Amino acid sequence: MSSKDVVVVVKLEEVDTSVASLDILLISTAGAKDVKTYTDPEDIAKDYTAESAVYKKAKVMMGQGKAKPTPASLIKKVKVVGFAEPESPEALVNAIKTFQDKDTVRVHPIMTKGGDLVNVIPNEAVIETLVRANNTEAILDASEKTDRAFLAGAVAVGAQVEIETMPGYLPTIPVDAPDELVEAARLAAGDKYNVNVFDGTNKPSGGSTDVGDVQHIQPVFTFNTGGAAGSGLHSVDFDINDEELAYIVTAKIFALTAYRFLKGGAEAARRLVDDYKPVFTKQEYIDFMESMISTKIGGEPHFDTQK
Repeated sequence: MSSKDVVVVVKLEEVDTSVASLDILLISTAGAKDVKTYTDPEDIAKDYTAESAVYKKAKVMMGQGKAKPTPASLIKKVKVVGFAEPESPEALVNAIKTFQDKDTVRVHPIMTKGGDLVNVIPNEAVIETLVRANNTEAILDASEKTDRAFLAGAVAVGAQVEIETMPGYLPTIPVDAPDELVEAARLAAGDKYNVNVFDGTNKPSGGSTDVGDVQHIQPVFTFNTGGAAGSGLHSVDFDINDEELAYIVTAKIFALTAYRFLKGGAEAARRLVDDYKPVFTKQEYIDFMESMISTKIGGEPHFDTQK
């Protein structure tokens, strides 16, 4: 063996088998079915038949094929989604494009410091990142994966990474609009403006506000009014183009809704409070938010030298 040879030996029996966080998506074209997570390939057989390609592929993946010795199971779960049989490859691509992850995970990074001089490798680089999703479980899962990605990058270049994690806003909880709010909106809008009531359960917003935090502790109802133009709330072309709708009608909706909730000894308000099931108590909310505060330091891999 020459001095330039590199030998890498992998012992399968020593591989960590607790890899349950891999997100593997299998696509079936045998019929439209909602996305579903499976931990047992036999459950896939029940939904797609034992002769289906998606079942056979999942069984091989979750059983590690013919690897000897066979690990307990490196892949512990897969997601499967079904589409109707496409007329062409292009039709399948278009169908896949319509598939959206139900957790609506979004990771938004920005580099706030990248060095002090041109053409010089920086001693320190700083990245701030937002991790968003429409439920707390997905936020925690995506945050952990983001941390691992940064750690892997640091290890790859032989650097050190320090990750400071702070809690952000909790996701909003979609609720049905109470009749009192709908009636107030219609009365305030009159014949000049339209009032639309829609189910926001399957239409999570990409924005973040503290409304979600409050909703985890007490009942909160929201509404949106128009009167503005532009490509977005934070865009340079955002402008108010209907002051009556943006200011006057909005204020009327607030006032009329409050009146309807409080009239008759606040009967409607008491009913909404009694029917509400909080996600957290005040102390549970504080504990949960504080549990996300952490500092992790890693990178700079070191190998033990053996002769």
